Amino acid sequence: MFHEKATMSVAKLGSGTWTLSGTNSYSGPTTVVKGTLCVASAKSLGPKTEVIIASGATLELSFNGRMKVRSLSLGGKMQPPGAHSAASYPKFIGGTGILIVQP
Repeated sequence: MFHEKATMSVAKLGSGTWTLSGTNSYSGPTTVVKGTLCVASAKSLGPKTEVIIASGATLELSFNGRMKVRSLSLGGKMQPPGAHSAASYPKFIGGTGILIVQP
């Protein structure tokens, strides 16, 4: 019997705010095209996700601590590996959490 592993993704397309909470393990992309995607904990995004935030959209990291992701694109520009937060990218990222991009 053949079993295909599905890839799930998250896309925030309209205005307003969505909140992701709990523990998630999806591996598809997380895309914020418009509005705000609020991440409630350091485990609310899948650690293998690619995070894509369009110009004018926001990723709100509403937790203390660090969260690992596969890649980060802000306004169409890929960001280098390392730590990324509201302190370094206030036009795209809000909150107190830190994204760690690991190659």
